[in-house]
Amino acid sequence: MFYGVDKINAFALAMLNQAELDDLLWSIAQGVGEIMSFDDCVIYLRNEDKLVQMAAFGIKNPKDREIFERIEIPVGQGIVGTVAETGVAEIVSDTRTDARYINDQFQGLSELAVPVIYEGNTIAVIDSESNKTDDYSEFEMALLQVIANIAAPRIASAQYRLELQQTQLRLERSNNELQESLAQLAHNQTMMIESEKMAAHRLALQLVISIPLTMIICLRSQRV
Repeated sequence: MFYGVDKINAFALAMLNQAELDDLLWSIAQGVGEIMSFDDCVIYLRNEDKLVQMAAFGIKNPKDREIFERIEIPVGQGIVGTVAETGVAEIVSDTRTDARYINDQFQGLSELAVPVIYEGNTIAVIDSESNKTDDYSEFEMALLQVIANIAAPRIASAQYRLELQQTQLRLERSNNELQESLAQLAHNQTMMIESEKMAAHRLALQLVISIPLTMIICLRSQRV
C-alpha cells in the first residue's frame, strides 16, 4: 500500500492549525484513519494511571465528535495499556490468542497500537483494530510511529495550554471570591459601627431617662 508524502505533510500542517486539545485529538484520529486507510482508529489520552478514549475515526465514531461507549483502560492492562507502560509499539496478529486483549465495541481480530511519547513519557496511545487477522504490517507500525512522534509535541503543547486556561479560570474564580469576601467584610464592619453608634445612643438616652427630675433641678440651681 502506498502512503503519499503529501498526505502526511498535509496532516502535519493540519495539526499546526489546531491549538485546542480536543480539536487536535480529533484531527489526529481523522488524519490517521484517512492516511492509513483504517476502518478504526482511537486516540487514548493518558490521565495519571488511566488511558481515556478521547477521539476516534470509523467504527467508534458514529457521528460528529461522539465516541460510542467510551471506555477507560488502566495503564499496564490490555494491549493499549501495555504499550503505554512499555513505550513500545505492538502488532497483535490474532487477538484471540492474546489474553491481554480487551473487547471494545466489536471483536477485533488484529490490533496495532503505538505510543505517543514526549520527553520520555507516554502521554497517549494511537490504536487501531481490524476485523481481519494479520491485517497490520511492520511498515504500517513504523509509519504510525512516525505520525505519533510528529503529534507528540503538539499534544503536549495543547495539554499545557489547557492547564494554563484552567489555572487562569481558577485564579479568576478565587480572585472574585476574595473580592466578594472583602466586600462582605467591609459591609459587616460598617453594620457593626452603625450598631455600636445606635447602642451608644440608646445607652445615653437611658441614662438621661434614669436621672431623677429633682437631681436635674438641683444641678441647674447650682449653676445659677
